[in-house]
Amino acid sequence: MVTTVVGRALKVLGFVKLNKVFFTFLKCLCILYFSLVRSIFKYGVVVWSPYLAKDQLRLEHVQHRFLFYATYILKIDHPPHDYFLILNTLKIPLLSSRRLDADLAFIAHLLNGSFDVPDLLATISFRIPSYGTGSHRLFHVSTH
Repeated sequence: MVTTVVGRALKVLGFVKLNKVFFTFLKCLCILYFSLVRSIFKYGVVVWSPYLAKDQLRLEHVQHRFLFYATYILKIDHPPHDYFLILNTLKIPLLSSRRLDADLAFIAHLLNGSFDVPDLLATISFRIPSYGTGSHRLFHVSTH
């Protein structure tokens, strides 16, 4: 699934880069990236979210290609391969933090009853610690 998502995102990013004559302002570039490319990453991310580091890096690589392109077009000076500086300059969050936010929002909706999925809710094991244990984990993850 990650290969499909990365391939689609790279194709759309290529379209944005081919039409660079029309998009030379920061706001235009960011709106295009957010609406066309990042929306591909966001769609169904709770279901297909990558857990392998290599897959997470492949997704971040697409964002890095956009950041490199944006610094080239906008003439933003930056050290080579330092994408955190560019992310902060353009105020773009990491894709991993966006996936975590989506997961947290999903679990919050599930626990609040916004989603009516009793089978999925039944798979969550709540952990009620005894008094004074010092453990603050709310959920128990079963290993089987």
